[in-house]
Amino acid sequence: FEISTGYRQITGVGAQNETSIQKDFGLFNVGASMQYSGVGSAVNGAEAQVGYALVQHFDTEIDLNVRGGFGMNAQSVRAGVIEPGLVIKKLQTSNTATELGISMPCYFKGKFNNTPTFLVAEVIRF
Repeated sequence: FEISTGYRQITGVGAQNETSIQKDFGLFNVGASMQYSGVGSAVNGAEAQVGYALVQHFDTEIDLNVRGGFGMNAQSVRAGVIEPGLVIKKLQTSNTATELGISMPCYFKGKFNNTPTFLVAEVIRF
């Protein structure tokens, strides 16, 4: 089980904080995340996640995942979203890791997004 919090850059929307949880089942994982603009701000997006660990080697893990839920697109329209992504996790200690990710959100409303989203986060594992 792990909890992460970090910085998410969404082009056209601006910087957001992200908090997520994830539970691993062997090479598979499930999780959820929410995005917000800062402490005390409204939630800008929430997504459920399923994923698969493509690589687990020593202290490095590469996950391929798909998220789905709702979010705010570049035109500031709240819409449904499907977001495939790739995440690299590097263990710093036995209970903490740094996470770098890239994803491509596809919104159900508004102009088609052709710009990726970037994520940098710190992970705590239990």
